[in-house]
Amino acid sequence: MRQPLRSEAPGATLLPPVGRVSVDVPIKGDVDVRAVLAAVPHHQRLKGMFYQPFVDELGADWKQVMAELVEPPRFGRYLPFNDYALVDHADLAFRAARRRHPHLGVREAIRRVAREDMRTFLGSTLGRITAAVVRSPRDALLAVPDVYKRVCSGPVFSAESRGPTQVSLWLLGGYGAWEYVIGQLEGIIGHYDVRPITECAEEPDGRRRFDLSW
Repeated sequence: MRQPLRSEAPGATLLPPVGRVSVDVPIKGDVDVRAVLAAVPHHQRLKGMFYQPFVDELGADWKQVMAELVEPPRFGRYLPFNDYALVDHADLAFRAARRRHPHLGVREAIRRVAREDMRTFLGSTLGRITAAVVRSPRDALLAVPDVYKRVCSGPVFSAESRGPTQVSLWLLGGYGAWEYVIGQLEGIIGHYDVRPITECAEEPDGRRRFDLSW
């Protein structure tokens, strides 16, 4: 059975940052890591391409970590287009955040780890095909629902253009850290050398809303 990671700070919450979040300004504070991992349904799945970079980073520690996961990969290695438990990806991402950014709060550390998802995606066949037809930050954000559907099952995105430099996205079935999604979206738009501002809110129906402008 997996041993959940301990919360970084007593009373840490899962709430989104208040007001606008600039890509250049760190998000202060912590999240309750134990609560995040406990909230992610085990039936939600993600493609293996997003796990393997964490495995490579762990090196000799991987065998010990693997024993603590909900669904360790067979033979100890994730296959790029096989589906695995999303909760294990969240676990590995938090571990990576602590290793890479030990002097930052968990919110900012996990945000920075999430920005690397875009680089991982672009290294895949699907990512290269998508990049060949999507040429602007606006179009890239509007493509998020379709791309997410291809690499992840459970969470569902929808998106709407609000103008040439503003896109709103809604996430249904998202149970991980808000800061991780912020980082993912910043990584997508940052590929086009754009520095966005993000506003977060929870809709009455439970969807998470992310308004990005640049």
